[in-house]
Amino acid sequence: MKPSTRFAVGNITSGCSAIVCDTSANICRAIADECAPPAELTSTCPFLPKDQDTCLTENFCSEAGTCVQCTCDADCGSDSSPSLKCHLPTSTCKPLDYCSVPSDCHQPSQSCDTQNNTCAPACSEATATADCGADFFCHPEDNVCRSKSELPCSNDAFYPNRSAATAATLTLPALNQTRLEADLSVCDSDSDWFQLSLQAGERVAITMSSPSASMSATYSIISPDGLSVLADGVLNPGASRLLSFTANRTRGYFLRVTPAENSEGFYSLSIALSQGQICADPFEASAHNDTPASATLLFNESTSTAPSECLLETSPPIAFIRCAADQLTLCIGDVDYYKVTLDQPSDLEFTIKDYAGELNLLVYGPFTESEAFDSTNLAGGQDLNPGFVKKVQLITPDSATFFIKVSRSLGSASHYSYTLQTRILPDTTP
Repeated sequence: MKPSTRFAVGNITSGCSAIVCDTSANICRAIADECAPPAELTSTCPFLPKDQDTCLTENFCSEAGTCVQCTCDADCGSDSSPSLKCHLPTSTCKPLDYCSVPSDCHQPSQSCDTQNNTCAPACSEATATADCGADFFCHPEDNVCRSKSELPCSNDAFYPNRSAATAATLTLPALNQTRLEADLSVCDSDSDWFQLSLQAGERVAITMSSPSASMSATYSIISPDGLSVLADGVLNPGASRLLSFTANRTRGYFLRVTPAENSEGFYSLSIALSQGQICADPFEASAHNDTPASATLLFNESTSTAPSECLLETSPPIAFIRCAADQLTLCIGDVDYYKVTLDQPSDLEFTIKDYAGELNLLVYGPFTESEAFDSTNLAGGQDLNPGFVKKVQLITPDSATFFIKVSRSLGSASHYSYTLQTRILPDTTP
């Protein structure tokens, strides 16, 4: 009889002292000399007697003369409440869900996750989303669900959407519903840009998640100008914050996902849409001023015009404009742009006060009358902290146009007032 020949348990070979039945695998083996097998068995399962001989603690000598931990499940614990099983290829006690090959599991409903040596629900690449969910993929060899964090970062179906100009359209759920946008990725330290259309008064709440425990990112609602952060959320391993934003007018906005330094990977967005409350701004009752193209003309020196709601005083070489706080409201999710056009070299001073919370003030320019707005042409700016009056003061060249932007991303809606003073500089030409 050859050592690899299989036979039924109890059919012991006689007359061949060098070969013995290995009852743990039901095959004939040559007797090893690792230890001395018991002279006579009183039970095969559990294996008795368990003679340690030269074996390590918790091991015993098998019929084949090898040190083992078990030859059957009964050697690994109680029959009434088993927590371990005998893994026959290694003759060691393992957890009940332990496996090294798929046949160790209950097929076809299970397969072996060889990375973790654990039996897990089986999946198919063809139905991976249904089988595994948004943050997992079906491993093509093991046929079990694994975290997408194991995969190298790769571009998603919306790529390239790396700027406001290439923003992908993000589908919103119906009112009072939630939808999941899965299988998204951000790689190579780029940002993802999406465009979403909101009706006035609609509130969108967005939560970002990732299969990678180390991924960090900020995701923000950006104003139609593509520049101003109106609301933001945070994803990081320590503490995350959802994004909540209510639109004060019907139009398109941007969502930008910006990973932290050296952070990349796969992510999902859970998007909920509900009815919010509109913030009223009397100054914008007839026209909005949330982009440079729709900026309110604050002062035109050549025509001495200013908004009718504001006070205009001119006493050459000085022009003074003041707009009171009861006329101006900066809502969450709003940006106010103003335009100033000057014909002569002047000293321009813009001051903002009477506000609550946290506002930001930026002045862009100078531009010629026909020159397109450029956000990189920044003349000056101030962060407006609570309790302070802030101003930007500039010396202007001939025929200069400036854009003034007031914005906020945190806190609540706030009134504010502003003053603009221009003083024509004396002619120093010799």
